[in-house]
Formats: sequence, structure tokens, C-alpha cells
Amino acid sequence: MDLVEIATCEIACILERLLPSESEDWWRVRVWNYLNDNQQKLISSIPNPSIRDLDLASLLSVADANWGRLGELEQNSRESRNYLMELKTIRNRLCHKTSQPTPVELALRQWQTLKLF
Repeated sequence: MDLVEIATCEIACILERLLPSESEDWWRVRVWNYLNDNQQKLISSIPNPSIRDLDLASLLSVADANWGRLGELEQNSRESRNYLMELKTIRNRLCHKTSQPTPVELALRQWQTLKLF
């Protein structure tokens, strides 16, 4: 498993556990409304979509948009929010990677950021 796959699974688990407890209409209010047009188009082609059908970019957007609510539920700190923002940067770096190898120090820092989040 790579960092993107692990991050996707972990963030999906967090959101899956916290968001549905909020209301009956949680999917539209807390997820669908925060997806961009392309993400909505992809998800609308899936029968009975769930959090686990979202990609990492979508999950990070949903987590960021719902941070205040997640913070109330989990009492997350400002530091955790910084890790979320760093994960967005890491995701962009990994998904738009050049052919240059990733320095070991950077790869370790990326794993550490995910772990701390």
C-alpha cells in the first residue's frame, strides 16, 4: 500500500464514523455540497454511493469543509487542522509527481504527517 491509498482509507473511516451521526440528510449537507462538479459527476454514476467511494482529493475537501463540525465531535486541535492542510499539499505533490525520485527525508515526513493526523 502506498501513502495515497492508506490516507484515503483512513480519512474515509474517520468521515464515515463522524458525519452520518449528524443528521438524516448528512450526505447532501456534509458531502455532496462540498464536491466539485467533476467529483459529483463521478459519484453520481455510482449506485448508492458512500464515503468509501470518494477519492483522496474529495475526502480532503469534505474533511476541510466540515472541520468545524468534526472539531466539535472529536475536539481536534489547531495542530490537527495543520496536518490536514499538509495532507492536501502532499496529495497534490504525489498525484502530480514528476519522474524525479522522492527524497527519503520527504517521504518519511509525508508518512509522519499522515500518522500524526
